Amino acid sequence: MKYLFGSNCADNEEQELREQRRFLKAELPESMAEELNQRDEELIEAQKKAELPKLLKILEWVFLVPGCLCGAGVLRASVSSAEGYHNAPWAYWIAGIGLAVGGVLALADKLLRRRSDKNEAVLAARKTKGEAERNADNWLKIPDGAKKTDVLIFAYKEKDGRMKVRGPALNGEMRIYRSEDELCVTDGTEVFAIPINSVTGLRLVPGGLAFLGWNKGDRPDREKYQKAGLTLQRGEPSGLKFCCALEWIDSGETWQLLFPAYELSKFEKLTGKHGPSLPEVKLKPAKGSVEELMRRYDGKVHPRFYWTVPRDENVGYWFSPMSDEAFKADHPKLYILLVSIGIFLLVLPMFGLLFAVITMKPDSNSPWILLGIAGAFVVGIGLFNVVGAWLEQYLGHWVTIACVILGGAMMAASWLLMA
Repeated sequence: MKYLFGSNCADNEEQELREQRRFLKAELPESMAEELNQRDEELIEAQKKAELPKLLKILEWVFLVPGCLCGAGVLRASVSSAEGYHNAPWAYWIAGIGLAVGGVLALADKLLRRRSDKNEAVLAARKTKGEAERNADNWLKIPDGAKKTDVLIFAYKEKDGRMKVRGPALNGEMRIYRSEDELCVTDGTEVFAIPINSVTGLRLVPGGLAFLGWNKGDRPDREKYQKAGLTLQRGEPSGLKFCCALEWIDSGETWQLLFPAYELSKFEKLTGKHGPSLPEVKLKPAKGSVEELMRRYDGKVHPRFYWTVPRDENVGYWFSPMSDEAFKADHPKLYILLVSIGIFLLVLPMFGLLFAVITMKPDSNSPWILLGIAGAFVVGIGLFNVVGAWLEQYLGHWVTIACVILGGAMMAASWLLMA
């Protein structure tokens, strides 16, 4: 299987790009592409100037955070305001000044954001950008009726005969349209054409993936997006439980173009193909349902153990909030269980140390206990790392061993020094 706008981490990237460019129908001249980029940068710069300066945005939080914390402390105090001010006048001053200055800056930021669309410099930059885009569309012969659609741009690797997206997929906004016997996909600078007679169908691609970018004008928490497998994190799009693919054959090779399932109807209309039935999204899928089968389709979850992290893994991404989205979408209940076990193992050494100190050294108030607590936390990191093997985020045996030995040594030293 090959993917348009997909990059195999194990293959030669230049060769892969050459293979994808066999579908390239038209491309903007370098001068026109540079002009588009310049107009886009001018619009971004105009919008920045119309909003609150970055320094004032930083000051907004510098004042708001301590102001809110001190304000909450003042309100929760069990003494009268006069007595509270006598005991801690600084808390009242910080709360008053922080909330006042931070609140004014927050209000100014909100008002400027609302008015930025009517700013003359922003309107002028948007107008020149629109003209450049229309010139580019005319050169590429993109019709006015081309529909905006989201397409997934991603890197992947193959594991056990299955494609697995590596890192978050970028949700790119493109346009699709029918040109005679071709389905065309464009980002405004290039046009890729897929012969309609080579299209074999529209497929469901099971398995979760992390997801970046939101291009729709309405809210992502609407029901139609949830039914299409979109998952949210703090109200923002974070992943897909599944996606769809346009599939075709070229020179004996099977190709796919991946897109979010909420765009399926557009591809159905332009290709004349019937799309797959989407699994019903429920918090608790019915036994034997399509979604339940999807969650189990890759078999049982097995840990991945090794001494050092494989070179093809992006360890930095494991520390991002989105790194768990794919596993969470495939195994929501198991994810909660594993994270709960991991947190328990993380804090277990600390609680064990404190219990031992309280029961065996009740009169000890030595500051050396802080060394032991730090060591216990390091041991907890090593234990949590073991759980990461089931989440496919294991840092390796060497990290586990180093954390247990170093943390254990710190705990032992703390105990001896307290004695």
